[in-house]
Amino acid sequence: MWVINTYPQFSEEALIAAAEANTPLGCGCSCLNLLIGGVVMLLLIAATGMGGFWLLTAYLPSLLLGSTTSVSSESTTLSTDEHYNQATALLEQAEYAIKKGNTGVDLALGEEKLKSAQRHIEQLPTSYTVYSYSSSKRRRSRRVAGQYSSQTVYDDQYADIRSKAEQLETQLTEKKQSQSRSVTFIKAAKKFAFSAATASQHPPHPSDTWKQIERQWLEAIAQLQKIEVEEIGYSEAQKLLTTYKTNLKIVRNRLQVQNEAQATLTQVNAQIQKLINSPPSTVEQLQVEIKKIINQLKTVKPGTTSYADVQQLLSSANNKLKQIQAQ
Repeated sequence: MWVINTYPQFSEEALIAAAEANTPLGCGCSCLNLLIGGVVMLLLIAATGMGGFWLLTAYLPSLLLGSTTSVSSESTTLSTDEHYNQATALLEQAEYAIKKGNTGVDLALGEEKLKSAQRHIEQLPTSYTVYSYSSSKRRRSRRVAGQYSSQTVYDDQYADIRSKAEQLETQLTEKKQSQSRSVTFIKAAKKFAFSAATASQHPPHPSDTWKQIERQWLEAIAQLQKIEVEEIGYSEAQKLLTTYKTNLKIVRNRLQVQNEAQATLTQVNAQIQKLINSPPSTVEQLQVEIKKIINQLKTVKPGTTSYADVQQLLSSANNKLKQIQAQ
């Protein structure tokens, strides 16, 4: 009332309206300051016209903000619901990366998302008082104590989200162990594969060498087959298996060709020795035997250790056949 007596040139209704307009939400010790400030602003406008209005627009926001500094600073911090929502979203991303991921990169991403989620979960209380969304809207307008609809929640939904985070952490640990196991098998497989590939260079090779190469590819394949479907390295192992099995097939083919070439050369040498020891009684029979030898020699494929010897024998057999035919 002392404000009304101080400014008698204004009506009581005007001063009360000014006080109400400048009173912040929720009355406290700052209400009096705001009331005085509002009256002063009205006086300035009345006394100075537009100059007072300019001063009002410059001063009033800071006056109001000064009374709500703590609220503004709190707005930079996430609320409980926001922490919960952030944690939930991050856990979903972490779960997808950990469960569906097939590479170390996926696991690293899942671990990153899980750690971020855990930081939000750490901010969640074990129990707290919450207001419904509708009552929250109502209390902004009412601002009357005792009219809020509230309830205390004891760790229910937060226990669930904490449990989910712990489960994902366990799964992540298992996946990491699986990844370590897979890496061990893949490294061993690649080591055998490297030895096999190195030994395969610069053919031809004798059968014993090809057999050793075959064993190395088989060992590489066996290492990869130890990786289970659910393990993190399974996808990479399957890709390597496809390549290694193809290489094994090639090596086995080379081994077969080498064995056949060696067998043909051995057989031809035996036939030639027989012709030398027991030549046919007629020229015609000799030509037939030589032609058989030539046809056998032509079956020997290049890339075998016998190929060079076979070519020499083939040249000699053709020359011998020409000599006989010229007689």
